Amino acid sequence: MNYPMILLCKCMKVSKSGYYYFKDKPISKRSRQNDELLLHIIEAFKESKRTYGSPRIYRVLRKKGIKTSLNRVARIMKKYGIYPEYSLRHKKSKLSKNYEGTTSNVLDREFKANEPNQKWVSDTTFISTKQGWLYLATIIDLYSRKVIGWSMSSSNNTGLVLKALEM
Repeated sequence: MNYPMILLCKCMKVSKSGYYYFKDKPISKRSRQNDELLLHIIEAFKESKRTYGSPRIYRVLRKKGIKTSLNRVARIMKKYGIYPEYSLRHKKSKLSKNYEGTTSNVLDREFKANEPNQKWVSDTTFISTKQGWLYLATIIDLYSRKVIGWSMSSSNNTGLVLKALEM
């Protein structure tokens, strides 16, 4: 008598014939297709740096010529726990309690200029690259709405903005 198999059937609450049917049953065509699709989904997910959800993964697969549906991609991603990682990059930053060296709001939300070089505004942003974060500072003339100076650096500091201003 095969005791381990009997114990397995009792634990799983299945009959012996049902167990052997499942064990000897060939893998279905649909299961093989789903396994192949899973590999493509994982590849596209890794290429997106783990940020794409099912709609974007679906579009990537369609561009590669893989015929599938959005719901199928979503179902497979959910089954295998493939979820995008959301970044906190757009979280509002806290204002510094050290206001020393700041100036008053000169523009007072009046973003129209009547002549060139009358009003300039500046902003900095950051971009994710393979080497790390890259910071970009721009200076824009509010009359023409064109960038008149810009600078890039690996650190976000006063020198970054000063280089953009010198440009």
